[in-house]
Amino acid sequence: MRKRTSLMSSYFVAVVCLLFCSIYTCDGYTDLQRIEIAEIFISAMNETGYDVGVGSIYNVMSQDCALLLVSGGDGCYGNNPTSPYGNYILPIIEGEFIDEDAPTLPVGENHAWEVGEHRIRGDEAIIFFGKTPPKSAYYGYTHYLKQRKVRDGKNVTIFGSLSDSLNPTNLNLDRSFHGSYEDSFDKDVVIIATPHRDVYSAVEEALNEAGVSSDIMNLQPISPELFRWGLGEEADTLSFLNRVALFENLEYGNDYLNDPPSIILRVTPRVEKNVTYPYPKPTRAPRTMATNEHYLEETLNALEESVFDTYSGNIVHTTTSVKEFPLFGEDCIMNAKPCFGDNSDATYFASFPEYTINDDQFYVIIGVDHMRSSTGAKYSSVVAGSSIKHLGIEEFNSIDHMKGSSSAYLDRSHEHRDSVYATTLRRNCTGCDFCMEIGTGLLGLPEEEPPNFLFRTYLNKHGSVGAPISSLVMDRLFFVDPQSNIESTNSEGNKSGHKLIREILHWYDSILKF
Repeated sequence: MRKRTSLMSSYFVAVVCLLFCSIYTCDGYTDLQRIEIAEIFISAMNETGYDVGVGSIYNVMSQDCALLLVSGGDGCYGNNPTSPYGNYILPIIEGEFIDEDAPTLPVGENHAWEVGEHRIRGDEAIIFFGKTPPKSAYYGYTHYLKQRKVRDGKNVTIFGSLSDSLNPTNLNLDRSFHGSYEDSFDKDVVIIATPHRDVYSAVEEALNEAGVSSDIMNLQPISPELFRWGLGEEADTLSFLNRVALFENLEYGNDYLNDPPSIILRVTPRVEKNVTYPYPKPTRAPRTMATNEHYLEETLNALEESVFDTYSGNIVHTTTSVKEFPLFGEDCIMNAKPCFGDNSDATYFASFPEYTINDDQFYVIIGVDHMRSSTGAKYSSVVAGSSIKHLGIEEFNSIDHMKGSSSAYLDRSHEHRDSVYATTLRRNCTGCDFCMEIGTGLLGLPEEEPPNFLFRTYLNKHGSVGAPISSLVMDRLFFVDPQSNIESTNSEGNKSGHKLIREILHWYDSILKF
């Protein structure tokens, strides 16, 4: 009898699945279904007093940075060169002020310049209805305060996040999502950004009527504590980024970027509604970790000593070491300072050394591979870039590059050799393994400019945001000039001197954390 009940239950589940999949494919909504749902939603909102404009999403790639630079733009805000950045392109509504010098994006094959940031009313909603990316190392969705007019009447580009990013660890996703990071790709998702609770409720109800479950809806509230809404010149501008890094399958990734499976909607009441009960400032998730990487200090010190032995006599110490580079949207907004499109999912370090490089000179960069340490990051990277161009140029990351990179300096007797990395930055990498090659062209580093280095660590194995700075071991870098005449560091005395300097610098850095 028990066996028969089990068979009947299985039969019932199968029938339900077949019926369900006839209106909702087992792989989620098709593009056609998504369009049909959007049409039903727009009709329902129109009937209840709302206008709905259809926008789009444009993925900014490294080659777009060249167009931005040629057009006199600000570059790409220190972008990660291997990561596309999806931006909203919204319809402009009546009465919306657009600055004459508003940043624009080269959209489409003809590179039509479209505004990528907007002023919005306090009763509007911006909706992303689409799929998460195909399998990749990381993805996230973030809304930003892009520009604010300050007391002298000038616009300041803040580019500060309004809340924690939505990512695979904290998104509400479709019915097949079982809560794991690995099962968060190619899933249906709705993201609603709005300052107004009643408008959110109206949007949710209309989407429900169109067949979309509240289980896949995600709110990114726009609070007056952080954002000055309105359509006039004095209001802040809103922008959005959909980050995605390092697709597992490049063909699937390119399909996703070239034809984004998403619909962007701007919902505006025909009669403006007062915001009587606004959302409070979102509470940020704490950056906590039960472990830290201090157990790798000894291995990293050994790697540093080996680097020093390898290039003895030619290492010139830079006066600028790697430092914390804390970017927190809320702090940037409150102090009207640049935040460069911060991301709560990442922990940042940075270095701004003073030496330019020619065909012979180069930098050696070493550090912890945070993906293969106790941190368990989804991935980590070092990006060499240009401060003048606000541009990330070359990347060395834990998915494609770091594994095995320290073996040229450390033998197998070092237990944690595979948890640290070593790379170089050169003008020419011919004959050099584990090397970043940086040119001098439009998307390169000018001969007269020193590089900058930005270190990113995305998420950790037990959290929904980036790791706390204090839990990570900082990267280190050295400038090597083969033409220098520095006395050989092979002598025990000079080695001891270097070790003392290193210990003083690391002690000083540890003091700065408190």
